[in-house]
Order: sequence, then C-alpha cells, then structure tokens
Amino acid sequence: MSTIVCDLGGTFLRCAVADAAGALTNVERWRLGDREGIWEQIIERICTFAVGVHSHCDPADPIVISFPGPVRARWFPVCAPTVSAMEPPPLDFVEKVRSRSGRSVSLINDVSAAAWRIGEMLDADRCFIVTVSSGIGSKLYDRVRGVFDDEPYGGEIGHVVVDSSPTAPSCGCGGRGHLGAISSGAATELLARQRAQSDAEAFRRSICARVFGASPESLNNEMHLVPAALAGDVWAWDVIREAMTPLASVLTIAAHVTGAQQVVIIGGFASALGERYADELRGLVRAHASPPVFGFDAGAAIVLWNVGENACLEGAAAFGRTRALVT
Repeated sequence: MSTIVCDLGGTFLRCAVADAAGALTNVERWRLGDREGIWEQIIERICTFAVGVHSHCDPADPIVISFPGPVRARWFPVCAPTVSAMEPPPLDFVEKVRSRSGRSVSLINDVSAAAWRIGEMLDADRCFIVTVSSGIGSKLYDRVRGVFDDEPYGGEIGHVVVDSSPTAPSCGCGGRGHLGAISSGAATELLARQRAQSDAEAFRRSICARVFGASPESLNNEMHLVPAALAGDVWAWDVIREAMTPLASVLTIAAHVTGAQQVVIIGGFASALGERYADELRGLVRAHASPPVFGFDAGAAIVLWNVGENACLEGAAAFGRTRALVT
C-alpha cells in the first residue's frame, strides 16, 4: 500500500507519495499565497497533487495530512493560527479533500506526525516528543498504543500557564503566561531583547553585540542570539537558560506522570542550538526531578534529535501504515 502524504505548515505545503516501506517519491512543495481564500487554495493543491500521482497509487490508497494545529478525532481541525491566524479552518476541510480526491483522508497534528516517525526509530517503549521552535508542542508515544492524540488538548503543554503574574508574557492564542510564551524560540528572542534593554552594559559586552552587531531593537535568534550561543557567549546562555527553566519544570512533571523512558527534543530552535541546549535542559530537569532512588534519571532521559524536513511526511506515512483511517 502507498500513502499520499501532505505536510501543511505556516509557510509551505509539501506533498509526496510514500510506499509501503515509507520511502518518499514525487515530493513537491508550494509556498502558501494570499491568506484570503487560503483554505480553498490548500484543498485544491492537495487534490491536484493526488490526481497527478494516480499512476503511482492504487485507488484505495489514502491521503494523510499533517496539520499545524490541534485536531479532534483525526478529521476535525480545531484551529491553525500559523496558517490563518485565529480564523478557524472550514469544518468540512477533510470532507472536501475526500470528495474531490475520491480517497479516504485522515488529519493528524504535525507533532503527532513527527511522533509517529520518531517512535518507529526508538528502542524505548514510551517516549515524550517535544518540539521547541516558534512555539512549543508535545505528544506521548507508546509502542503498543501509538501516539496519544485522540483529544485535541493532548500534548498541548505550550498553553499551560507557568507564570500567573499580571506582567506575564502574552501568548499568540490570546492568553498570558503560557509555556510557549516564555520558553519557545520566539519567546527567548523577546526575552533577549528585554534583557538587552534593561542591562545595556552587560549586553554591549556580549558576543551578540560585539561580534554580530546586534542592538536591543534588532536582536534576533538567527543572526545574533543563536550564533553567539554557539560561540559560547555567557550572556546568550544566561538568557536561554532563564527562558528554558519553566520548560524543564513541565517536562519533569510530564516524564514522571507518563512514565516516559525518553524525552525527545525536536524543533528548529533547539536543533539550531545543538547539544549544548540539551545539556542545559538536562541540568535543569535534574534540579526539578525526584531523587534517583526510583532508578530513573530524568536528565539522562533528555535526547535531542534533528529529525529533518521530511519528518512530518514520513510520520504521516507511518500513521497510514499502522492505523485505520477515518473516511
């Protein structure tokens, strides 16, 4: 059996055909256009692709779509802020793809897709997959059960309140003090700008300013904070460590509650910072964890993976191979 797999992101839509072993062919990518009518554009692109690869697939081969937002019952998209801000996707999104393509269709969260792929490659029977990028998300994978994503709130740790003060950072969802608004890559960049403004002298001594030419107003992750951190800048790592501390607390609780044997960190921001990011997180997790009398070292459970740009396509294929599809 082959599977037509799609990975919808905030900027691009990617589609491919996955064979029975998961190998991808016919990979295509399109940049999303004008946000007016964006969902009709996406539906049309997916269905046009499905028609174009009909010679590579059987009529019964399904479509699995990796979706950038919470999903209920593998067909109902709750929201997709990176695609259409707070405007919800059409309730008949899956039905439109199904009726126009003539194929069964499943919708899974993008972190779920990555979790399906990572779960196939790990020896652990239970792992917690966490993405640290512009936001924060997670999913629990179990060798027998698969990915725990029946409910749309499953794994949405990025919207747990970790700072209830009135001055807590605001989140893109409209809330305040959420984990994603404090520990994500975007939140870390904002914190760095605030620290650069509040202690200008310390910032001027940092590699961000001295070597990479950042100002408190221009400071960003790609050009300044991440390169400075990779060069060992103390100021940069102080900022990053402060931002990740609430994340360490939440991950420690999650590992103890779920019994996860590994906590796999993925996502663009964490991957860009590399193994030093994982080391810092391990130390903070150990500080929050229960004593090792239970034989579990929560810090050692932290591993960093660079899953590559095809992880969601490969994960959608893994889901298609192992789960019955909602039509």
